[in-house]
Amino acid sequence: MRRRAKIGLLIMRIAFLMTVAAITSALVPAPRQNEGELLYDGACATCHDAPAANSRAPQKDALKQRSPEAIVDALTGGAIPRRMM
Repeated sequence: MRRRAKIGLLIMRIAFLMTVAAITSALVPAPRQNEGELLYDGACATCHDAPAANSRAPQKDALKQRSPEAIVDALTGGAIPRRMM
């Protein structure tokens, strides 16, 4: 009888832990876009996601290969048309 009681208690503990895990995972918020992604989507994606054939705008994949400093230099040094800023 004691062994059955211990097994029953073990099963109850496992069920409790599984319930807590399920509830906890449901409460975890979905990942949000980071600030850079939001900025890109709002200000850059129009030209860089699908540049026109005659555009000088590099595609998004090319931008990913550039350093943050190179991006800032392009933004502040005139490589990007003034009307875009």
